[in-house]
Amino acid sequence: MQERPPQVGAQDVEHGLGVGGVAAREPGERVQRTDPDLVGLAAEEFDGAGEAFVGDAIAVQIRAPGLQLLALPLDVLPLLLDAAPAVVEPQRVERDDRACRESAGPQRVRPGGPGVQDEQSRAHPDQCQHRQRDRHDQTSPALTHADDYRGRHPLSVPVGTLPAEAARGETMRTLFDGEVHVHYGQIYVQSEIGALTLEEHRAGQSNGLCGAAVPGQLFLTTGLHTGHVGFTVEVHDERPDVDEAWEEAVEASFRPLSPEVALVEWGGEAAWSLDLEEIDYRVRYCAVAMDESRRVDTRTDGEPMVDRYLLQFWPAPPGPDAVVKQTSVTAEYWHQVARSLPPPPTPEEKAEAERERRLEEERRREEVRARAEAESWAGRAPSERLRQAGGHAWAMAQLDRDLVDEIADLDADAQRSLARWAVRRAYELAGLDGIDWIAPALAALEQGRELPPPFDDKLGVWEVLLNDPRVPHTTVTLPDRSTENFLQQAAALPAIFGATEDDPLSAAFEALHSAAGAFGTDYPDLFAEVRREFTRRTP
Repeated sequence: MQERPPQVGAQDVEHGLGVGGVAAREPGERVQRTDPDLVGLAAEEFDGAGEAFVGDAIAVQIRAPGLQLLALPLDVLPLLLDAAPAVVEPQRVERDDRACRESAGPQRVRPGGPGVQDEQSRAHPDQCQHRQRDRHDQTSPALTHADDYRGRHPLSVPVGTLPAEAARGETMRTLFDGEVHVHYGQIYVQSEIGALTLEEHRAGQSNGLCGAAVPGQLFLTTGLHTGHVGFTVEVHDERPDVDEAWEEAVEASFRPLSPEVALVEWGGEAAWSLDLEEIDYRVRYCAVAMDESRRVDTRTDGEPMVDRYLLQFWPAPPGPDAVVKQTSVTAEYWHQVARSLPPPPTPEEKAEAERERRLEEERRREEVRARAEAESWAGRAPSERLRQAGGHAWAMAQLDRDLVDEIADLDADAQRSLARWAVRRAYELAGLDGIDWIAPALAALEQGRELPPPFDDKLGVWEVLLNDPRVPHTTVTLPDRSTENFLQQAAALPAIFGATEDDPLSAAFEALHSAAGAFGTDYPDLFAEVRREFTRRTP
């Protein structure tokens, strides 16, 4: 039998490490308490491999002159890590006392919090849980300080490990530790609001559990379809070791796009802020019991936890994603899904796609606008010249769309002559051409002079028209049949003002449209005359 090294007990002191109670021990020999303040190996025993089963303490082996093994209370551990130059190696730490081990067998402990027990330990849950609760209730501020090295209560440290990052003196913060609700096996990390699509986030990746292809977002997959899962988020100063207790582990790169980063449940049902900087991170996503939770599918209230997940961040330059560890069929399925997807587009390809998308969107809008305009112009879109001609061009198109194009094809002199002709035809039909104060205005229009009074006042002339007993009062139904018994003389009067417009085309349309009003439902006869006199075309 290999000779065992001498064993050393450590006192729990407030301001340093005191060593005492040195005694050689054989395998299986019980260790007695040598100091009333010592917390650690009292009433426990070493196994044949030299490992220590302890209750509320952590056993660590220290390579230092004259010392082989110290049993330390947890509130001393931070002092050791900050002050001792020795190399600290983790030893076995057992959460459960002997009663739990003997009655229920070994507990299957999951990293990051309350574990999932195996079938044997589930048969005796009360015995184990009441002791764990007692220990939790006795947690001291020192234990809480030691907890900073793991990010969880010491009772959640998995069997067989002491946090390696704590052993190296690495700084770690826990950003979240608890249960989250998943649906469709999804939960997310988001740094800006945006739609989440499974395919887009996994595109070009080798892993299918942590989709990181979309900047500023993580699309995380769970084994459980619906229900609560255990979830822990940690941030480290440097890359942490992979805890072998995890069955799945993948890595990817992540950089927040804003200071507002959150762990977000499906559908935004709940979210927890994550204190991350706007820097490049490497992220590791770990899981246990994915196959088991996949078979369970849905966890309802009161049912035991099945699967747990750990999300770790640490500063690192961008790099390709990777599958670090894979043991379950569920994880392998999602990895294959990711590998079947095409790689994500490059920034240049995205920019070009966005440019094409905008052009296509603009083209569709233009098509809709042009179609609506064509319908508005009686089935045929107007030329730019017609758009500039004003509202009477559109109004004329509602009466005779072809005639509008025919008039637009005339030269400026013909358009001006048409405008004057339309005024005379309207005034003749309405009986206005023989009124003594109207005839001078018609003569001035023909000669291209300014209109005399009362036509120099577009409002005042209406009062003269309506109060002169010599002016006939006849009625018509307007061409669009919107109004019956419309005063024919009132329909004809505006034609003279339209004919004086600076633009010859606008003048032609305004004068002719007023003349059409004077003709009423007989306006086709007027338009036939226009074709005979000016356009030389037949409808």
